[in-house]
Amino acid sequence: MRRVAERPLTGYGYAAFWGPHSEPAAFVRQETQWIVPSAHNGWIDLLVQVGWPGAFLVGAILAIAALCLIVRLPHQGAA
Repeated sequence: MRRVAERPLTGYGYAAFWGPHSEPAAFVRQETQWIVPSAHNGWIDLLVQVGWPGAFLVGAILAIAALCLIVRLPHQGAA
């Protein structure tokens, strides 16, 4: 989350943070003393890649899709 706080609006770019030659990822790996392959949490990984606005948009899309599913589900099969 410290790395997210460094770039909260833009993130580090999609699939750019955990690359083999990434300096921020190298710092995390040095700090934890093991080769960390990812954030091990999808939302934190999304935050570090696309920032808070991108994560908010993904969450909004998921919420809208879930709401559409709930609204349409009772009407399935009634044709």
